[in-house]
Amino acid sequence: MTGDNKINSIKMKREDITEVKVVGLRRKIAEQMVISKRTIPHFLIF
Repeated sequence: MTGDNKINSIKMKREDITEVKVVGLRRKIAEQMVISKRTIPHFLIF
């Protein structure tokens, strides 16, 4: 590949990529963390 071909291949948009919006992702992660904290077995050691 020459320098021009490398530049052209970098600028080309990939067609096999599906973009997924991550709106609310942090909230979903936080909800799952709360659920796991609530349902995990807790042990007290004296």
